[in-house]
This record gives sequence, C-alpha cells and structure tokens, in this order.
Amino acid sequence: MSKFKEGVERLLQAGTDIVRTEDERNYLHVPTGQLLDRTTSWISGNAPFFLPEIWQGALAVGTAVDQACRDYFVEPEVMSPFRYMENIQERAYQQLVADLDKWAPSIEGWDVHADRVYFYSLELGVAGEVDLLLTNEKTEEIWIVDFKTSRAGTKSFGKKYGGKASKQVKYRLQLNTYRYMAEELSGFPVKRISILPIKVFYEPFKASTSEAYFEPMIDVEILDPIDERSRLLGM
Repeated sequence: MSKFKEGVERLLQAGTDIVRTEDERNYLHVPTGQLLDRTTSWISGNAPFFLPEIWQGALAVGTAVDQACRDYFVEPEVMSPFRYMENIQERAYQQLVADLDKWAPSIEGWDVHADRVYFYSLELGVAGEVDLLLTNEKTEEIWIVDFKTSRAGTKSFGKKYGGKASKQVKYRLQLNTYRYMAEELSGFPVKRISILPIKVFYEPFKASTSEAYFEPMIDVEILDPIDERSRLLGM
C-alpha cells in the first residue's frame, strides 16, 4: 500500500476514534480520553450560538440538504423525494439532484468519501464532520468540499451582522480547520478546500425549502487556522 493510500485510510478511520458526548456539545477522543470542541464551537471561542426562533428551520433544512448530497454519492439507490420530504419539497429535490448530476462529472477521477467522514486534531483540541473528502491516488491530492445552505444565497456571505465576522470569514476558518486536521491525520498536504453554496428558500417559522440549487463553487484561501482564529476572536 502506498504512503498516500495509508494516509487516506487514517483519515477514513479517524471517526472510529471519537464519539459525541451525551450533551452533543463535544467529542471524546476514546483512546486518550481527551475532550474535543466541535469545529463550529472552536472557531467561535465557544461563544453561545443564537438563532432567532423565526429562522430555526435553517438547521433542519441545512441538515436535510447536506444529507441528500452525501446520499447521492454514498447511497444513490435510496435517493427519492419521499426520503427528504419533511424538509425538502419535491421541486427543490428535483433541482438539487439536477445540479448534482451536472456537478458530478467535474469530479470524475476522484474517489468520493461522504459517509460519516470525521476529522480531529489533538493538538488543537477540535473535531468535526466534513461533507465531502475527495482523494486522488494518482496525483496524491486531497480536496475538501463543504456544502453551505443559505436562504439569502452567496450575496449574504460577505455581510457583517452586529459587528461580528461575516459568514465568509467564518467559513474560511472552518475549512482551514478541516484542512489542518486532515493534514495532521494523513501526513499529506490538502491542496484544495472549497465551499459549494446551495441556495434554499423557506418561510419564517418553517423548516421546508421550496428551492435547492447550486451557486458557483468558492475556492477558499489556504491559511493558518490558529492565526486566523486569534485574529477573528480579537475583532
């Protein structure tokens, strides 16, 4: 087995080393007993997360859309509008599958890993799940893709609310944290990290989207997540 393939195997096995704590707030690294922050908590310095009740549906919609995208690559035989109908209306489901059909040829030649891909870093004290891990044994490249659903689309990514960092800045840190964890585990550099934005639309107080389509992919700048986190928390 090549060293690259061994590195990928370590990435894919990382999820067996960690479990979520009972309160869902952290991960536990079973071999060492070390408690790890969830990625979204780590990048915010464990600041409390607040989402107004009017937009609580964002969580359920985002989870369902992400799951449908992963299922497309892992379990295509289970794909059906009825499987996700609680949170994704049929029209939105058809839009999503059509865009996945268009996008899939662009990653031909890559091995797609989308079934419970978890990374962690004992150095940073953080762990999290990635949407898509793409590996290319021939070129020895690793590429991480994260789906981001948004009711307002990418036009909202650069906006700041209440003086806080924009979504774009937070997403950049999140993706680079995934990259850092992947490199620590695999021993190989991650050549590319990307956001695949998905536009959704749900009404206030609702958790069902009538739209779900891709917006142009965004490649994220590679930077040091430790420095970026310090800068972000010091804003």
